[in-house]
Amino acid sequence: MFSFLSPTIQNLLNQFEKALNDLDRSDTVAVNEIFEYQFQKPGKRLRPLLLLTLAKIIGYEPRHMQYACAIELIHNATLAHDDVVDESSLRRGSPTINATYGNSTSVLFGDYLFTKAIKILLKDSSDRLTLSLVDNFVDTINVMSEGEIKQLMESHSTDLSEEVYYQIIYAKTTKLIELACILAPMVKYSQNHPVTVACKSYGYHLGNAFQIIDDVIDYTSSSKTMGKQAGDDFSEGKITLPLIRFFSVASKDKSDFVKKLLDDNQNSSNTARKENFEKVKEVLNEYNCFEFCREQAKKEIEAAKASLSIFEDCEFKQDLLNIADYILKRVS
Repeated sequence: MFSFLSPTIQNLLNQFEKALNDLDRSDTVAVNEIFEYQFQKPGKRLRPLLLLTLAKIIGYEPRHMQYACAIELIHNATLAHDDVVDESSLRRGSPTINATYGNSTSVLFGDYLFTKAIKILLKDSSDRLTLSLVDNFVDTINVMSEGEIKQLMESHSTDLSEEVYYQIIYAKTTKLIELACILAPMVKYSQNHPVTVACKSYGYHLGNAFQIIDDVIDYTSSSKTMGKQAGDDFSEGKITLPLIRFFSVASKDKSDFVKKLLDDNQNSSNTARKENFEKVKEVLNEYNCFEFCREQAKKEIEAAKASLSIFEDCEFKQDLLNIADYILKRVS
């Protein structure tokens, strides 16, 4: 997927896949079956990629690979839970765990991955580092859970502000990417060290850009390209940045048309939104809402790149700059 990466990082990603596959398995056959099902189609592996690339700049140690596995387990745990909450049936081009094994199994499997990730952190680390790692992981899981609840409670309001939108995406997406970026320097530096702060800043801005582009892609890409259903956000009545921008600039009649679709909470509303999705996409495009979002994401990417100025130029720093450019240009 990341064909532009340096050979060293490509090789590290291959090692990561092996490390993930070699993790201790459960004594329960059914759990191992679901594990194989979930990881048979790898996603972007963005979070392990960021961690391992930063580790190569700062000073790679074998335990960074274990941290990369832990961060990917956390990510997949949240996906297992999110697919239940969103009633999603497709991810990465295949049926979701909840669609295949049921909602209860999907929730419990997510819980299993959370605890498995924490167990990895408790192995082979100094007391100081272990405490700091676990504290950061638990805090991240806590913030992500709060963010999902906040999204459920507030993101269906057509009055949702940009400020609240950014609070939601920080919690649900950016926080975990930020964590991936600080796990590399934490082995050597404190959380207040300039290197750690720079890595955190890179992850913060990259995470914001990633989610903004994700919200644009939900409108502009196809189900085949994304590997999941296009237009899910709108059909679920979820307000994201494209709609927030639209409501701030659109004429009253067009704004009212979209708001009526979103405000309708009857069982038929989901069908009505799906039937009108192409029309809504047209009016959002008419008001340059997608272009506005891409510009906001571009600003985040520029800030992410600026955070890397603390590092001297090298092939791994170039990898991080290229990853940032990829985030901006991606279509799935």
